[in-house]
Formats: sequence, structure tokens, C-alpha cells
Amino acid sequence: MKRVICIIFILLFSVRLFSQSKEYLITSNSVGSVTLGMTIKQAIELIKPERYERIGPGDSGFHTYIKEYDEVLFSMYSSRDQNYIINPDVKIEVISVFNERFKTQDQVYPGMLLKEVEKKWGKLKEIVISDADSGEYAKFEKQPKKLTLKVDGGKFKEGERRTDKYEKDGKIYCISISMYDY
Repeated sequence: MKRVICIIFILLFSVRLFSQSKEYLITSNSVGSVTLGMTIKQAIELIKPERYERIGPGDSGFHTYIKEYDEVLFSMYSSRDQNYIINPDVKIEVISVFNERFKTQDQVYPGMLLKEVEKKWGKLKEIVISDADSGEYAKFEKQPKKLTLKVDGGKFKEGERRTDKYEKDGKIYCISISMYDY
């Protein structure tokens, strides 16, 4: 009898872990149940977030931030959502994840130390400072192609915008997926 109870408990726990991991899974075309190409309106109706905010317009349009309490989970962006007009029917082109609950299949997540990422995706190839937003973007040997890592903690020599070194506390700031190849 104890054996049966243990097996049932293990099965129920496994199902719960699987459903949680799928709900918070980052893939090359989705974050949880939100997929690239879906409209902002469809995403909001599907996930029914506690709160969301439309921030913009910046140089590149509006961003829709999905929040839980005051914490940003992820943002959705479309280049067609510009010109000071909020349009919920635009298609999502980029999703950027900021919350550590969301993980890739390899268990890489925002907030993860870069030295831990190397254990999953191989040696750091480079960190580059972007001209567009002055953010630091990292690439690893086995990093999935459609995932972009914005990081904090690159070790740059003065005047340089590219390095293969990072501070010991260097970590992932956010993980983004996009309809486009960069």
C-alpha cells in the first residue's frame, strides 16, 4: 500500500512539474503560451495577466509589459505599434523575458550567472555592446540561434565594444526571442 501511495505521489508531482515547466518555458518561438505572430490582444486574452502596461512610444514603438504585482515577467513588442497609436491587433515580433521563473529547455533563465550558462551552452564566444541601446549582448558556443541574451557584467577594455570576458557576478539580464534573425 505504501508503495502505491509513493508511486501516485511521484506521478502527481511529475505532472505538476511538467505543467509548470511548460507554463514558464522559453522556446525559439514562444514564452509559455504566448507565441511570436500572435496579436497583443490575443496574448492578453490568453494569459489574463494580473496587470499589464503599455510603455512608449520610444524610438521604436510601444512595449507591452506583463506584470505580476510590481514585477515585470516579460514584454511584447511590435515594430508596427508606433506613431503614438496603441493598436492591440499588431502581431508580436519580439518577446523579452525578465523573470527567473521562465527557463529554456536547458534551464537557462534571466538572472543566471554567466559562469553557470557556460555549463549549459559551452564557452562564452563574445559579449558585444550594442549601438542601438548600449546594452551588452552575449553569445555562447551552443546557444540556440533564436535566443538573444542581454547581460550585465562584461569586462571591456577602455574604448572597446567586444570582449570574451565577464565579471564573476556577470549574469543574464533578459532572454529575448524574435521573428527576425539578428
